[in-house]
Amino acid sequence: MPSEYDEIATDVYEAVAVPLAFEGPAKDLIAAAKIAPGHMVLDVGTGTGIVARIAAQVVGKNGFVVGIDASRKMLSVHETSRSHRLVHGCVPQFPFANRQFDVVVASFVINHFSDHFTALDAMASLVVDGGRLGVSSWAAGDNTLVDLWDRVASDFIDLKGIVAAAEKTIPSGTHFLKAQNLETALIDAHLKNVQVSETSYKVECSPEQYVSLRSIGRKGTLIRQALNSSQWTTLLSTARATFEAECGPRIEYSSNVLIAVGTQSRALRLSDL
Repeated sequence: MPSEYDEIATDVYEAVAVPLAFEGPAKDLIAAAKIAPGHMVLDVGTGTGIVARIAAQVVGKNGFVVGIDASRKMLSVHETSRSHRLVHGCVPQFPFANRQFDVVVASFVINHFSDHFTALDAMASLVVDGGRLGVSSWAAGDNTLVDLWDRVASDFIDLKGIVAAAEKTIPSGTHFLKAQNLETALIDAHLKNVQVSETSYKVECSPEQYVSLRSIGRKGTLIRQALNSSQWTTLLSTARATFEAECGPRIEYSSNVLIAVGTQSRALRLSDL
């Protein structure tokens, strides 16, 4: 997973991406994982904290929520409370004892792991017997708007080359667009009763907001890193004008999300030895 985000990307993430793309799925992930009052919860890849904040409200004063992330800039955005603590760290080197949490959740981070087998096994080892691990990922959907972004970006850079290089570094980047792959991954982590659901979320935003969302995504980040400041600024300006010309002042689309939850079995696992 990326270890740091610059201030601009972090600000855009919290101000634009969270309310438009992540808040709804965060609530549904918490519900699917059956987080309840009094639970000990770990939010892996907590980002700016939308899942941790909502989970803290659910567990109440008798529960406890910990958010862990590799980015200090992301963690700096959190609004903490007595039931919401932060840890700077990377998966799979967790600074926690095994079987410590009632629920472990990971919102839209599984596709960032270079080795999702090790990452999921490490997360599962933290769950108490009978507890749950829940993860979310983007599902395949209508790519019309993404294709338009790619068309604009391709005028500035070899986009196919960037995507190919990214897939070599993180081969699971598109792997978890399919529900079957997500289910298999949790089963391989020795979880039982794995259930996967898919939900479509309606999003309405301005062309500027949509371009901002694309700019901080995995592909957008790679493009920004490859261009100089002037080129990147021109790309964003061109993209905003193109989306406004072709889509009008408001953009409406559906965002498809997969949520998978599995239960920790009571059998002794090798990672506990």
